[in-house]
Amino acid sequence: MESKNNNTEVTQLCSNCKSFYGTQDTDFLCSKCFKENKDVEQKEALNELAASNSPSKLQASTAAIAELLPSSLLSTPAEPEPVKEVVVTEEVK
Repeated sequence: MESKNNNTEVTQLCSNCKSFYGTQDTDFLCSKCFKENKDVEQKEALNELAASNSPSKLQASTAAIAELLPSSLLSTPAEPEPVKEVVVTEEVK
């Protein structure tokens, strides 16, 4: 029977800062560079999404999200009661 050691992951010097080590799971970036790179990629993706979404695409996205939510979350809230105006006719002393 052959045994495998899962602790033999290959590490390399960080391909960005060259100060620490990274693994294949982090694209051979150290944890700091990987986190910074991930944050930048997420911001770029959000900017691209915001720039590419027209109102009709946003409505379609909203409709798709609505299909995934439970109906209890989609119920329309009741209309608030109108504020009643109070008129004071006598001065209170």
